[in-house]
Amino acid sequence: MATGCERNITDAEIRSVTTAEVRQMTQTKKEGFALLIDPRSAREYQAEHLPGAINLALTAVEERQGGVDPKVSQYKNLIVYGDDPGSPVARAMTKRLMATGHKAVRWYSGGLREWVSAGNPTIKKPGAAAASDATGGP
Repeated sequence: MATGCERNITDAEIRSVTTAEVRQMTQTKKEGFALLIDPRSAREYQAEHLPGAINLALTAVEERQGGVDPKVSQYKNLIVYGDDPGSPVARAMTKRLMATGHKAVRWYSGGLREWVSAGNPTIKKPGAAAASDATGGP
């Protein structure tokens, strides 16, 4: 639904961050410096996510200026991630947050898979099947 105020964000406008940059930004002790946003399904998030990440559904963010929860807006940097570089919901969330007017939205394209393969810790719910486990069979 176009209202005339929305801005189309292109892939070229998305700024990426590396695993090292994510680690550095999230370990900064300044309050409100960086927030990790996981737009995957609640089930996938509960199975495994990056420490400190919140689960935020794409549908919870209106694509307009100020269309994001004030608790999210209070952060200087927003870092969005999905499973891997092929995560369309992570790319879409990055664009949507940029469209709300937030100036420092970054996409961690490597996502959960790169984070884990680099030996970084995650938060796992005991007994929950991770999204990557679900592709192997019943």
